[in-house]
Amino acid sequence: MTARLPGRLAAVAARPAPLFVYGTLRFAAVLQALLGRVPTAAASAAEGWRAAALRGRCYPVLVPGSGRADGLLLTDLAPNEWRVIDEFEDDFYDLTALTLTEGQQAYCYACPHVPWQELDGDWDAESFARRALPGFVAECRQWRAGPC
Repeated sequence: MTARLPGRLAAVAARPAPLFVYGTLRFAAVLQALLGRVPTAAASAAEGWRAAALRGRCYPVLVPGSGRADGLLLTDLAPNEWRVIDEFEDDFYDLTALTLTEGQQAYCYACPHVPWQELDGDWDAESFARRALPGFVAECRQWRAGPC
């Protein structure tokens, strides 16, 4: 990645690595709505982390925990796609470097310091897909289109 990237993306420009996604960005329809394509992805996992449900939100946060967080490794994001994802992710996420179970280095949007009172158990991707995915994809399309 040779393009200059701002803010929390400066680390990606300095030391490129793929992006580990564990929540809503695991869904092809969400990636398509945000990026206009579905990047190359491979199944992966992060030991010592968990995808936790966040009170009042349909999406999770990645927090330290026992077990592992399953997800996908997005391996071919262009600089402009990193920018879109970074703008999409809330400010309370840290762009964190981590080592995945297979030894691969990656970045992820994590919340290592979120207060436990904000957490509501483990996030359930299947439940999200059944109950919230279509509406979430519509919101992603609207967000990407910008103000009317």
